[in-house]
Amino acid sequence: MKLSDFSFERAAFYLTCGSVISILFSIAISNILLALAFAALLMSSQRMRFPSFWIPLVVFFAGTVVAVLLSPDPHAGTPAVRKFFCFLTVLVVYSTVRTLHRARALLLASTGVMTL
Repeated sequence: MKLSDFSFERAAFYLTCGSVISILFSIAISNILLALAFAALLMSSQRMRFPSFWIPLVVFFAGTVVAVLLSPDPHAGTPAVRKFFCFLTVLVVYSTVRTLHRARALLLASTGVMTL
């Protein structure tokens, strides 16, 4: 494979698939692949797509941050804020899985791993 054949869009899709599938057996690997998929998506020329339910997600994030800031022990709420990273999965999957072919490939790969 030549360097000119490299596509950040394709890499983002494969890393997203790896993240979604690896959550079945390793959270750490899934988070690493999710971060790499997000970085590849940012470097690609592909436009990021936000799901139609982004407004309730933003309200949920804002409510969580406000609750943590107003709590008597804000340090105890930091794990909840750190878990916001996992919601990147929604953005990355929604942005990279745009065709029926890609959705089917992801579903079949996930089903195959779950069967094993």
